[in-house]
Parts: sequence; structure tokens; C-alpha cells
Amino acid sequence: MIDAGAFDFLVPSWWEVEVTVAAAAFAILVCWLFAHSGGSNGGGTGASGLDNLGDVVDDKEKMFQLKGNHQTNSPYMVKLELLAAKNLIGANLNGTSDPYAMITCGTEKRFSSMVPGSRNPMWGEEFNFSVDELPVQVV
Repeated sequence: MIDAGAFDFLVPSWWEVEVTVAAAAFAILVCWLFAHSGGSNGGGTGASGLDNLGDVVDDKEKMFQLKGNHQTNSPYMVKLELLAAKNLIGANLNGTSDPYAMITCGTEKRFSSMVPGSRNPMWGEEFNFSVDELPVQVV
């Protein structure tokens, strides 16, 4: 049989129940206020929330434009094709990695997509960098 002392330890007191309910109500109220605030930083359903949604779409379009072919006033276009990597060190607890590549050309920096759970990722992605001068002479 269960001892009365152990039973009292497992069942919360009335004060603990009141505090938990009050804290939960406060957390719900704060979340609701943040979700429905009409301020400039709010992400609710007001006009500013729709503007923020447009910003996200614009950011995705910019990322696509940077990654794809685009014309600039630069005299040279460096085309880099990221193919694959082999035998990467396992960074996760299960011995795999979530690799991505960071490519820098001059002042421009690009990131590849992440390949989850792989030590031998295959990307097959293409990056175009517009540069004013080449670091080596092209013959």
C-alpha cells in the first residue's frame, strides 16, 4: 500500500494549483497580447503583420536572385559548381552531420543548402559571382 506521506508528496497542494493556473493564465494573456498587438514590431494580423509577411517574401526573392543568374556591370562572372563532399566528420550525436557550404568570392558570400544527416553530401548547386577583376591572369 502507498504510505500517506508519499501520497502527500505526489499530490500538489491547493496553493500550488492556484499558482500554476495563475501563471498559465498570465502566459496565455502575454502571448495573446503579442500576437494581436498593432505596434510596428508586432507580427499579428494587423497591417504591420502583413507588411512583415511581404518582407519575408522579398527576402526569399532576393536570395533566389543572388543565387541565380543575374546581370551586373562587372566585366567577369565567376561560375562555381558545388558538387559533393566525402567522409565529413560526424558532428551530431548519432555520428552524422548536417553539412552546408559557405562560399566566399571577394566580398560576396553565399551559402549552399543544408543536407541533413549526411557525411557524404551531394549538392549539385551552381553559384555565380560577379567580379571586377580576376585574381589570376586568364590565358
